[in-house]
Amino acid sequence: MQAVMKQNTCKLSRVTHEQIRWSNAIVNSPVMYGLIERRTLYFITGEVKHKFTEKNLGVPDNWHDLYFHLTDKDLGLIGGDKNVPRTYEALSKLGEKFLPVSFRNSKGELIVGKVHWIDSFFYNTETGLYDVRVSPEIMPYLIDISKSFTTFDLGTAMLLRSKYTQKMYELCSQFCGDFRYTEKGEKESGVIYKKRVLPIGMEYFQADIQPRRDT
Repeated sequence: MQAVMKQNTCKLSRVTHEQIRWSNAIVNSPVMYGLIERRTLYFITGEVKHKFTEKNLGVPDNWHDLYFHLTDKDLGLIGGDKNVPRTYEALSKLGEKFLPVSFRNSKGELIVGKVHWIDSFFYNTETGLYDVRVSPEIMPYLIDISKSFTTFDLGTAMLLRSKYTQKMYELCSQFCGDFRYTEKGEKESGVIYKKRVLPIGMEYFQADIQPRRDT
């Protein structure tokens, strides 16, 4: 087991250290993802960046070509060479999970709904390629985000070994800048937080880590 973990870490250490960006709607989502599922989301975000952001294709008219052709090497990069079937299963499950979103349309009306990360997932038995189609509805939360977003390092995120440290890293990245938490009524109560200090209740983590229990 230790040898396998060492091999997986070595493999993941070759992931590029580059900045990727998520809307805070994704970071703060209550949807629960496993370790490999979240690594897959990080990897996909990097691919979206390379294909659309760096080529200035970040407009809806270009989002029809959302297929990414992955290999066993790519799946091994995400979950480890010995866990390709596990990564395959994680990709399949991502298509079943909805991400809750809300936004205002051009008329100022509040729209609430749910979107997928992945619309479809195919395996070509002749070429050995995995064809993954990213949902166009998720794209506004990955590229051309001007406010309420979190930037973090892809290589660091991919190296994390548990879903708990993944979530903690995202939260730390979200509030690590020149940030001051403003609590409602803080002037009246006299409670003022220093910059980069954020009060978080345990229930905030439980929303992502485990199902809520009725009290």
